Amino acid sequence: MRNVKSTTLDSAIERVLGGEAVTDSEIDKAELRAARFVADVTPDLLPTAATRERALRTIRERVRTNAHARVGWRLGPILLPAPGFRSVPVAVLLLVGVLVGGAYAIPVLLPQVFGMNDPSAVEILQSGRAQELHLTQTAAGVTVTMDRAYAGARRIVLQFTVQNPPDDPGQPSNFGQKIRGPLTTGGSLTLTDTAGHVYRHIRGVESPLISGASWNGEPLVGVYSFDASQIPADAERVSFRLTIAELRGVPGSTGITHLPGPWVFAFELPVSR
Repeated sequence: MRNVKSTTLDSAIERVLGGEAVTDSEIDKAELRAARFVADVTPDLLPTAATRERALRTIRERVRTNAHARVGWRLGPILLPAPGFRSVPVAVLLLVGVLVGGAYAIPVLLPQVFGMNDPSAVEILQSGRAQELHLTQTAAGVTVTMDRAYAGARRIVLQFTVQNPPDDPGQPSNFGQKIRGPLTTGGSLTLTDTAGHVYRHIRGVESPLISGASWNGEPLVGVYSFDASQIPADAERVSFRLTIAELRGVPGSTGITHLPGPWVFAFELPVSR
């Protein structure tokens, strides 16, 4: 005889949010994990009662009706494979970002290398302080999306995605096996504004969003920081222009591969002080 659980996902979320204990004898284990995940993540991402309730209501409906139906989940410009119901917490996290609208940015999931190399930039992006841009340019058959950006009194942080980075033929071999890796920008970025200022590059990290042990054509994400000291002290908004000159490879037996662009993005940002 089939064991019918006595608690629905809807009521489990409410009970967990209220601090009550819910056991796996009352609800499917995957649903219980989803309920606990929502309870943990929701207060931080949705601090007001109204937005929290709106998100939870829609999450319940989407989890009940669409968990198995979707082909993929969209994280910014990137389409991720749809998770099974046992991966509901990932879907819920993406849904929270979509539901909050302009008040909060989509949760930014970045490979660990970004946090190791530029933790303050990652903190800015993941805190929701960056402005969503989603500007796309295609040159030389390669599409680059300017995902989001932040301007403060001390630094400017940009995140972009190379959607279809070409293979780098200069990558070395390991025990006779050719290592695959994408071309990167190689730091060929220039950030200016309409007043003619050129902003100094402080730090940059680029990494592919690999789903396995090695790169297999996945998008390449870049996070770059620039010195914001040239922003006028009284400026409330600044119009920027980012130029990515080229994609390039690592030095190989035949030299360095260069793929000229450029990819140019114009955008305006509020200045946070």
